[in-house]
Amino acid sequence: MECATSFRNITEQYFTQRNDITKRTLNESIKRIENHCYDLIGDILISSIKISDILNILEKIKLQKKSEVGKKIFTTLDSILTYAVNREIIENNVMFGIKRKDLIYNKKQLSQKFQRLKN
Repeated sequence: MECATSFRNITEQYFTQRNDITKRTLNESIKRIENHCYDLIGDILISSIKISDILNILEKIKLQKKSEVGKKIFTTLDSILTYAVNREIIENNVMFGIKRKDLIYNKKQLSQKFQRLKN
């Protein structure tokens, strides 16, 4: 039996109330969360999600070198957790303080680091 405060259920509530974006954008966001998050945290209580769970998701995306997907997942996860805080489902957003730029694959950044190492 699914719990009302599982990440999956809260995410569905969050997407249901999103009327500020196009249906296409909404469907793309839903698909990204389904593909990258549900297998790891979908059935976990949103109050039990730890920073390590979020970092695992973002690290997997980073290893796949999907920077645009990573940016969008990061933003959507943060929005879902903020939604849960605002609805008093959880007390804190575990993503508070995580810097997106540290977790997202950045080809330009890597080539700059490589250039510094070569010199």
